[in-house]
Amino acid sequence: GTLISFLGFIKYAGGPMPAFWVYSKNGQESQLISTFVNRNHLAGYLEMVFALGLGFILFRPAERILFWSSCLLLILVGLFLSMSRGGWIATFTSLIFIGILFFRQKGMSKVKIWAATMALFLTVSLSFLGSNTMVERLLSFKNPNEPSLLLRLSAWKGCTKLILEDPLHGTGLGTFPWSFTAVRSAGLPKRWREAHNDYLQIVTEMGLLVLIPIAWGLLLVFRIGLKTFWNTKSRFRAGVTLGGLGAIMAILIHSLIDFNIQITSNGILFSVLVALVMGSATSKATGPKSREIH
Repeated sequence: GTLISFLGFIKYAGGPMPAFWVYSKNGQESQLISTFVNRNHLAGYLEMVFALGLGFILFRPAERILFWSSCLLLILVGLFLSMSRGGWIATFTSLIFIGILFFRQKGMSKVKIWAATMALFLTVSLSFLGSNTMVERLLSFKNPNEPSLLLRLSAWKGCTKLILEDPLHGTGLGTFPWSFTAVRSAGLPKRWREAHNDYLQIVTEMGLLVLIPIAWGLLLVFRIGLKTFWNTKSRFRAGVTLGGLGAIMAILIHSLIDFNIQITSNGILFSVLVALVMGSATSKATGPKSREIH
């Protein structure tokens, strides 16, 4: 994640980059997209890495924290410069999730936790209000040249029509780019290959019944992960589990308005995060990193 952010900074500053990483669209020069084609997909990757890294740092010895904190700071700056609204929201939500669990485990009262949450919310809000670029980005929902929220809502209405036509079976896995043309609104520019909502698209293609194994799987991951986090005495396992759950939450939130999990790198990272959380529940705490939490 740090390397991807660093490459993005070089590209953002106009530095030399390989031909296959040059900007593919006009106007992208004001966005940090690094080795990705789309800023939202870069943000999706970085938000997962950031949450996982934060979990590690919170449970590392204090004398080793400076280097890793610097790496996380670079990732966070990359997230902000990506100008991805979904990435900002997902990162902020996962940060609150991680903070609440961490401080609860340390014995902080609920009142103090909510006070700290409100303080964080105010700090982030004031930071955004102090940046004209970020405020303009947050208010750009009505921009007709990008898949804004209004265009997404129009596309989601079309998806709803497709679901109602065959709610049990859907249109078939991978058929969205072609099936959507039958219900595509006249106001939608270009061709929509994705619904910009992973949940809605999978239901459109595979029917409502697919939600059962998806919900069961996610519930199982969070149930086992939280149980591991509360019960483990290993600092390493606690950090992996907390960071992994925070990262999973981040990408699940971002997937409400985008199609990050369909991107190969992001989908693989999501699978690795699930494996880390589930593996931490069964692995034995060994080695120097398995010291007890204090």
